[in-house]
Amino acid sequence: MSDEYREFSALMKRSAFTQAAAFAERQLVAVGDKSEFWLTQLSNALRESGNAKGALAAADKASTLSPRNAWALLARAEALVKLGRLGEALPLFEEALVDARAAQRARWGRLSALTLLKQWDRVITECASPNLSAAARPFRVKALHGLGRLDEAIVECESWLSEDGDSRQALWQMTELRIARDGLDEVLANMGRLAKIPGKPAVYGEIYASLCKRAGNSAKAADQYARLSRGNSSPDLLRKQAFALAKSGRESEALPIMEELLRLDPKDMYLHAAYTPACKRKGSLDRAHGFYAKLIILHPEEKSLYGRIKRLDREIAEAARDTDPQGGLS
Repeated sequence: MSDEYREFSALMKRSAFTQAAAFAERQLVAVGDKSEFWLTQLSNALRESGNAKGALAAADKASTLSPRNAWALLARAEALVKLGRLGEALPLFEEALVDARAAQRARWGRLSALTLLKQWDRVITECASPNLSAAARPFRVKALHGLGRLDEAIVECESWLSEDGDSRQALWQMTELRIARDGLDEVLANMGRLAKIPGKPAVYGEIYASLCKRAGNSAKAADQYARLSRGNSSPDLLRKQAFALAKSGRESEALPIMEELLRLDPKDMYLHAAYTPACKRKGSLDRAHGFYAKLIILHPEEKSLYGRIKRLDREIAEAARDTDPQGGLS
């Protein structure tokens, strides 16, 4: 492993995907854009940063340089999955299976694509492969559910939980299965009781909050997320809390949380889509304008922020005209 690749890998492990992509681009410049290895790494970094189109373009270049390179094939397939072009991705995963080093990643990629395509019978067959570990169980449970074989799926999930008591993934899947079998109200009441048991992992409270939201009780969901986030600054929990607060009409509490999360991740389109309307409902478009002006200083590379400020300029001007249609003239 070269020093350059070590540095790139360290950036990827830290989820510094934009920096990793820039690093890979510098390596490519040094070799005249003629390295299938660095093109593949660039594709991986771009995909993880949310730029699936750029990732596909880089992977296509890598495959042109080395058509049988399994890692380039996988990079192309994974970019296509991100773009929703699953039918094109499947043959590439299958082609990559011939390389023993890449085979495991190719199998998981194929299994994920089949699951997204809801090809449940093929998922069941794939999960039976001796080349896949017990980690394929979530896919099998999802496929059984998809086929309407609820009792089998629940038995499988119970076996999973007996081996891994409070597995987050198993608990979430079991919740969905029980809702399908018993109905939301019964599962909501049961999860509410479990979430109150001292010492239970936080996942029970998270599931309960999610079920409250699903049942239409956004206020209770927001309160539950608030309890969970005390002493736990997980961005995911805070994000859910902010959405629940905004939906229950508590924008004054939601906005500071949204702003903090956007400072951490200015690419979060869902947060952006919720933030400005929440400001608008509060009559605080000036607040949004000021926040985005400061966010650009923190993240000057995030070009979409300039467009958001321009849209806010138009909305503020329109609001002013609506308030004073004569433009202040007497």
